[in-house]
Amino acid sequence: MIIFYLGFILTVFAFAFGLYLFLKINKENISLPPSEDQRLSKISKTRVDKILEIFEQRKKASSAIINSRAPVVDPSL
Repeated sequence: MIIFYLGFILTVFAFAFGLYLFLKINKENISLPPSEDQRLSKISKTRVDKILEIFEQRKKASSAIINSRAPVVDPSL
């Protein structure tokens, strides 16, 4: 019987805590997303160019690997 009461009390406390958290979160202001000017000011052209250069190098390396012949001869052929 004590276990039943203890479980009931824990359930009530969990409900109260969940309600408290919900009400606390519900009161907070929702911030607006940054404007387009703020987002664009964070993007640097040099960083974008550097990243594009890295991807271009990867593309060249991938093409070289795909177009090269296999170094091991397959004996089943």
